[in-house]
Amino acid sequence: PKVTINSLSFYELGDFKILSSLDIGYKNFPYFIYKDGDKISTYKSEIFSTELSLGTTFSNSVVSGLKLGYENYRTKYYEGNKNDFDFEGTNQFVYLKPFIYLDTLDNKAFPSKGTSLLLLSFSGEEISKKHNYNGFSGTLSLNFPVSEKVSLSLGGSLGKIVGDDLENNKLFRIGGSKTSEISYAFVGLPIMGRYSDEFYIGSIGMNYNITDTLYLLTKYNIITYSSSDLDFQKEYELWKDKEHGYGVGLGWDTFLGPMTFMVTTGS
Repeated sequence: PKVTINSLSFYELGDFKILSSLDIGYKNFPYFIYKDGDKISTYKSEIFSTELSLGTTFSNSVVSGLKLGYENYRTKYYEGNKNDFDFEGTNQFVYLKPFIYLDTLDNKAFPSKGTSLLLLSFSGEEISKKHNYNGFSGTLSLNFPVSEKVSLSLGGSLGKIVGDDLENNKLFRIGGSKTSEISYAFVGLPIMGRYSDEFYIGSIGMNYNITDTLYLLTKYNIITYSSSDLDFQKEYELWKDKEHGYGVGLGWDTFLGPMTFMVTTGS
């Protein structure tokens, strides 16, 4: 569950356009812990956040800007194995995030043509412990029509975060069929199937329009990542070790929003 109050303003000074927004919200989401392919534990975070964003548009498809925010995390054990995975506790973070976003997609969920690119860097601090962190992340999707009903997609994502005594709840969470606030997409892994301080994903996929709202989806992706020295997951060395994932399924544009059903496997 998530509740957010948002105020959005738009100013135009000649050819110069300024966007500003203020968000205040509460959200509750889990951390799934997997070991040897099985989910062994779940933790949950209650997060109060407030964020001020300032940006400017270069065109109808490009915006860049800066986000300044505060987050208060309260993370507790929920179910399963209660070993110490260093997720429990209360943390307060302040952060700064410069970003640039490009979007020319013809369909947000199941595009047949266009490009989507989000790049951001970030720096922050855990207030009570004075622990600093910084890094970057990005996602890219390139889509090309092959015929009236068939399109190809190329893309991927990346991220790196470094810091002194980095909190586990700031690690990148990887898995699932769609990139979201919770996890970066990687078919062949469950949502939050991996935690990492640095990762690089490449992907290729094909969409077939069965109808105007129903799509056949196929996808292959490959990842190399650093496994962050966590006891519950296998140790992986960046660039030396790789994982592969394959998926096939259906996408459906419903009046409630897009839905995806995929069968996936990994190696």
